[in-house]
Amino acid sequence: MEKKGLLKKLKSVTYMQASLGLFAVSLILTLVLSVRAVVTNGGLTLLEGFLGIVALILSAAGLLVALYGRFILKEKIRPDFRLGVLLNGLLMFWLVFLYFLGI
Repeated sequence: MEKKGLLKKLKSVTYMQASLGLFAVSLILTLVLSVRAVVTNGGLTLLEGFLGIVALILSAAGLLVALYGRFILKEKIRPDFRLGVLLNGLLMFWLVFLYFLGI
């Protein structure tokens, strides 16, 4: 792929695409870490714990990106900003709940 085409595509990414992309990465990290925790009977390493914190930060960033695109930039895009807020908010809530449980 040529360089100008890639830069043009990166500049055309909407805020909802970025928000849902952050959600997807965070969800994949969460699922991989959950499976890894079950396989090792909860014996995750320090690196895997750090990846769990990264998943929480990505989820919070996706929530903030969706809100920023809607309320600061006033973009009317499809899908609605509520999808990004709902998905990232639920995942963030789940991760915080697991962290308070000590899992």
